[in-house]
Amino acid sequence: MSNTWDEAIARFRELGGDTDAVRLYIRLLEGAQTRWQSAVAVHPWRLDVLVLTPRGGATHDVQAEYRVRDGEPIVIFRLGPTGSLDAAPVVTGDVCRPETAPSVLDAFLLQVATPETRE
Repeated sequence: MSNTWDEAIARFRELGGDTDAVRLYIRLLEGAQTRWQSAVAVHPWRLDVLVLTPRGGATHDVQAEYRVRDGEPIVIFRLGPTGSLDAAPVVTGDVCRPETAPSVLDAFLLQVATPETRE
């Protein structure tokens, strides 16, 4: 796992190429960083799918995958066993548009971790 979210974002920028998927993953990471970086780690082993795992004793990953279906961009979210390339067997999943993906990501992460709270 990446030691920091900044490292994960840099890795996507440097190695992911200039694709809609990578731009979405970077946007999702940057948008969620303040709230989630202390509770969730980013897996560096894939650039085609964003994989997030709760820090310490995780049993489930949250995966976000950008795709184009019928000419329209979508994001497929899955919650499944840690370390599974396709989150199989899937515990739950959802499909959304890229503009609603930050809210869906937050909802999925709330199922597996507790976010940073600032008072």
